[in-house]
Amino acid sequence: MSDLAHITVVGRVTKDAELRDVNGTSVLKARLASKPYGCDESMFFDVDLWGKRGEALAQYLLKGQQVVVLGGLKVREYEHNGEKRYSLDIRAEDIVLVGGKAERGAGDEAPAESGGDDDMDF
Repeated sequence: MSDLAHITVVGRVTKDAELRDVNGTSVLKARLASKPYGCDESMFFDVDLWGKRGEALAQYLLKGQQVVVLGGLKVREYEHNGEKRYSLDIRAEDIVLVGGKAERGAGDEAPAESGGDDDMDF
């Protein structure tokens, strides 16, 4: 068996997700914030979900929406203003919508039922 880096993260979308086309394949790009148990500071993850599942979820991944992301973890190294930085990226196998409300634009109706942690802001 080969090595495996698998992760499950529960968190909130930090801004509306974007659906892009990469060489003829759809990819959903989102940013997720999550507070690990026992920590005061949030961790941030860049999430990619490829294909039809990403297309189907694009309209629902709005800022504030609570989700569960399952996928592989990748550490990406990049340079910003001459300084080396690192980013935790997740190549999602699936994203599941869970409780909590997303921010809504003018004219959108709020759901009849609200989730548990509505007062959490990221």
